[in-house]
This record gives sequence, structure tokens and C-alpha cells, in this order.
Amino acid sequence: MALSRMFFGSIALFFYLSVAAIVSAEPVSITKVEPTVFFPKVQADQPLKQVVRLHLNNPGAIFEGQVKVAIKGEQPYTEDLGPIAAGASIIAIQVPDMTQPTDVIFEIYKKDTSGPVAVQKATLQPQKKLTIYFVSYSHHDLGFGDYPHRIRTNIRHANIERPLEFCRRTDSWDFDDRYRFMIETSEPITSFLASHSPEDAMELAERIREGRIQIGALHNTANTGQLSHECMARLFYLTNRHCRDLLDIPPSRTAQNDDVIGLSWPLATFCEAAGVENLFHGYNPCGITSCMQPANEEPVFNWQGPDGQSRVLVRHEPYGAAGVVSEARVAGLVAWAKENDWPWDILLMMDGNDYTLADLSRASAIRDWNARFAYPHVIYSTQDMFFDALA
Repeated sequence: MALSRMFFGSIALFFYLSVAAIVSAEPVSITKVEPTVFFPKVQADQPLKQVVRLHLNNPGAIFEGQVKVAIKGEQPYTEDLGPIAAGASIIAIQVPDMTQPTDVIFEIYKKDTSGPVAVQKATLQPQKKLTIYFVSYSHHDLGFGDYPHRIRTNIRHANIERPLEFCRRTDSWDFDDRYRFMIETSEPITSFLASHSPEDAMELAERIREGRIQIGALHNTANTGQLSHECMARLFYLTNRHCRDLLDIPPSRTAQNDDVIGLSWPLATFCEAAGVENLFHGYNPCGITSCMQPANEEPVFNWQGPDGQSRVLVRHEPYGAAGVVSEARVAGLVAWAKENDWPWDILLMMDGNDYTLADLSRASAIRDWNARFAYPHVIYSTQDMFFDALA
């Protein structure tokens, strides 16, 4: 009996070792070739290159790897990959910019060996050279989080003082990297002017004329369905009548209305009557997927008023996204654009939420990004700049 157990135990051990040997002998594989829209910055005389991510599976031990890239019609070249970790990993390499669909063969080698350990063929498609318009704002959620007079002092006035300071601090930067800010509504302007010096008023006016600071066309966030026609008309008075007189500034061409579910139809007519060409609607999702259906399915749309003639160009999306430019945010925005058939090579990235304080880190992140990448290129923007780019 003991001899029998030893025999069957030996058979089991042999079987286990055989399976382990087979598993350990499983080849390295390229499980996915993932093109990206990222094009690193290059010298003026150097060709543009695209980042491609190779998804690898290495069932064996770590090894020093190389990749050989063979592009149809061109001379193959080799890049060092560094250590290839055991298990699943993702390694980014650079390939020339593709101007048409192109077959490419990727071969993985263990360094100082002759034969490839993994081979994968992919057809790379041309990628859009994207420009992202990055707009910072703070939602003036008056009365929601504190007494209105405290919010006005601690948030609204601060979000004029701080952008003025950040504009000064970035004046010498490249044009696209310079700090810009969208004052969501005009409500805090008169109290700011009353509590600050004439020099502060002059500086604010100059930054508005320069296009570094923009005042939204509406006086305050409004549930327009509750407004009479007279009240709706008065939404535009402060920005596009009184502020022009007080500061000698041009009228605002874009209204921004955030944290409301829907908009009443006459608003389109009143926008045109006030000379407002564009409307950003950052709706509060409140458990619903969208509103203004079916037009909300379009990237932007012309909203025609009930008179059948007036219209305003609308961008409609959930409000509340905030944060610096990062690869994760850009990749998420690009994936969303692809999923929703965004037709242009420009995108809008909003940066703001309830009571967000203006932050210079946004400009620093854009400056660092543009130093690293040729595309997507990021422009610190106002709403007018984004809508103008669509024209």
C-alpha cells in the first residue's frame, strides 16, 4: 500500500512539474497595440512622433527588452524598452506620425538575443492633432453654502483679486499658457468696484479688454422658467450695459448658466437681443442623463428662439468638473469625444465647481503640458475664445 502511494505520488509530482514547465514556457505576447493622441514636443527640425502603448504579457521572469518597429515602406528601427516586468504591463513607445492608414509590425526581443519573443501586427490610423481650450470658473451658488455676504467677500471678490494677480504673474509666459479666468456672472462686479480702489477697477477693465478675464453675460445663475420676460431681459443689463459704461469694456458675447436642469425657450431670443452669440449650459444632472433633448445629442447646436429667427450657439454638458490638465483628464476627454462623434479637432475642458477658488496651479500645469507635448495642445481660455475657435 505504501509503495502504491509513493508510485501515485510520484506520478502526481511529475504531472505538476510538467504542467509548470509548460506554463513557464508560455511565450511573451503583445496583447494589444493602443495608439494614442499624444505627440511629444520635438525640435523644430524634427519629425512629429506619436505615442503608442504596447500591452504586454510576460509569464516568465523579468528581462531587458527591445522592440523592433517595421513600418510598411520604411526602414525598420529598434528601441530599448528597459526591464519587461513579469505579468501584464504597458510600455509606451514612439512611432512616426501616420498621415494615412499604415501597417506596422512590432517585435519584442530579449536584449542580446537574435529571435523575437513576441510579434504583433497593427494598422495605425492617422490621429487628430487636437487643441484643448481650458476654461476656469467658479460657480456662484449664492446662498447655498453660506450667507450671501460672506460668499461674496470670501469667494466672489477673491475670484476677481486672485485672477488679476495670476494674470500679472504670467504676463511673460507664452500666450497660450497665460492665466485666464471666466467670471461666471456679473453679480459681484458692482460690489467689487465699490469696495476696491480705482486702480483695481482700471486693472480689471484692462484684463477684460485684453481677453484674459471675461464676465459672463448673465447677472446671476437663473432658473429661467421662473422669470417673466422683463426679469429675463434684466439678466443682461449689468454685463452688457452697465459694466460697459463703468469699465469701458466690450460686451460679453457668451453667457454661462450652471447648476440648473433646463432653460426656458425665450432665453434664446433674449440672448440674441442682448448681442450674446453663445451660451454654455452646465446643467445639474440630478440623476438625469441630460436635458434639452434631442438637441443635447449634438456637440454644439444652434438654439432657435420661439420667434423663429433669433438663435444662440449652445454647448451643453454637466457642470462640476474641476482639476488641472493631466494625461488622465485628457485621455478621458478624448475618449468621450470619440464615443460621441465629436467632429472637430478642438475640445473644451471645463475647470470649476461650487465656490472654486482661482488657482495658479492650473496655468502651471498647462505650461508644463505644452512643454512636454506638441499635441494635444492646451490653451488657457475664456468661453469667447472657445466659441470663436468653432467658427
